[in-house]
Amino acid sequence: IEFALQTSELSPGTYPFIFTPQSLVSGVLAPLFEGLSAGQLESSTSPLTEKLDNKILSEKITLHENANFIPFDMDGLPTYAKTYVDSGVLKAFPIPLAYAKKLGRKPTASSFAGGGFSDLSMNPGQGSLKAWISAMDEGVLLMASYNLTQGNIINGDLSGIISMGFHIKNGKVA
Repeated sequence: IEFALQTSELSPGTYPFIFTPQSLVSGVLAPLFEGLSAGQLESSTSPLTEKLDNKILSEKITLHENANFIPFDMDGLPTYAKTYVDSGVLKAFPIPLAYAKKLGRKPTASSFAGGGFSDLSMNPGQGSLKAWISAMDEGVLLMASYNLTQGNIINGDLSGIISMGFHIKNGKVA
């Protein structure tokens, strides 16, 4: 709350960002999920179509599905633990039964309402939010953004409007 009592002006430009978990999912991972979708793969509109076993993200990022809470997907297939991105390398696509034959791939028990993922998790980073802020010369702590997923996903454009964020300057919230 103490951050919200301050205002600061940020000049137009390119800055490093610290994403909160909420802004990471809606702003960064949503376009990734779109690129991983079987529909995008089928239409060859995903920039990830030919990227299996290639680095697509920072080596600090691993995304895996634990399959702890949903025993079966919507097609009735038993769910199982799988890793989609391992240390930044794309290892798998979520392939629902309806797309498996079309894509010439095995289904991955990934048919869920709203997308191909259920119990998805990311390995935690190192350090604390306070340490990340204090290490940043100038940047943004992003809490929420409008239209971040409306950028050009094929080209990787994640520009958008910061609806709630904090300007970091000299290691402190300005």
